[in-house]
Amino acid sequence: MQDLAIPVRVLLCATLGRAEIATALTGMPGIELAIAPDSAAVIAALRDHDVLMCPNPIYTEALAAAMRRPGSRVKWLQLLTAGYDTLLEFGTPPGLVVTGAGDAYAPAVAIHAVTLMLALERRLMDCAAGQAARRWDRAMSPKMSIPFGGEIAVVGFGSIGQEVARLVRPMGARIVAVTRSARPTPLADAVAPIGRLDAILPNADAVILALPLAPETRHLMGAAQFARMRRSAVLVNIARGGLVDTDALVAALGNGTIASAGLDVTDPEPLPDGHPLWAAPNLIVTPHVAGACGGLVGARLATIAVENLHRYVRGEPLAHPISL
Repeated sequence: MQDLAIPVRVLLCATLGRAEIATALTGMPGIELAIAPDSAAVIAALRDHDVLMCPNPIYTEALAAAMRRPGSRVKWLQLLTAGYDTLLEFGTPPGLVVTGAGDAYAPAVAIHAVTLMLALERRLMDCAAGQAARRWDRAMSPKMSIPFGGEIAVVGFGSIGQEVARLVRPMGARIVAVTRSARPTPLADAVAPIGRLDAILPNADAVILALPLAPETRHLMGAAQFARMRRSAVLVNIARGGLVDTDALVAALGNGTIASAGLDVTDPEPLPDGHPLWAAPNLIVTPHVAGACGGLVGARLATIAVENLHRYVRGEPLAHPISL
């Protein structure tokens, strides 16, 4: 990064982690920080800032277009989310350096994924319904299961998928990592390329989706995939709603093709009132909160932002680069 102007002007637009990041950057030598409340404010400030730090949803079509216009001086975009699907959808200007949130969300999101899986396997939704009705009903007990002795397909084996494996493997489960590269990893008992997902599904007791949404992964799980799964199988999606064909999932849950599903993300999102997914049986929906864990994620994001800013000022390669 030659001819770097000092001070470096940083524009921050975030909700989760904003206070922690702002505190960490305020007073940092060579850095001037401004905070924008929304995407429109970001667009208005593009001419005055070198670095933009924001979550994936802030990167709208309008912002993408504004960053391509002459006068936008942003050279580096530090995403504050694990996903980057809007960047793939709307594109980025030539030469823009993009970095991601690294493993900032991995502990929280992985624990949320495992929580959903265990709640479904232990039929806690049935127990909660019985409690609400003040009914001592053990009818669900024959359908209860545990990870021990089962096989879990973790689709996407980045920082979140790896953390899922670290949590679940000690429970006695066999982990199959499904990735683009299918590189061997000590965290999994077997690996497979994503092109062989259909061959993995019939043996999986649970399928956990932890991969990015891209054109080639949209509706990765559809009617054909559900038909290949065990009727006792669990699906968990903590990545992006578009990975799953929602209509096909509603049908699969309704006719018992799969046993249950846990979703922290949906398509559409937010899930509108009256959508058929709300009424699907054996389903737990959480409102895209897997990454929430008090100030921990904010502190982790701040650490990543500060380290990358130090690298940027020194002209060094940035951590957690994203190739689009």
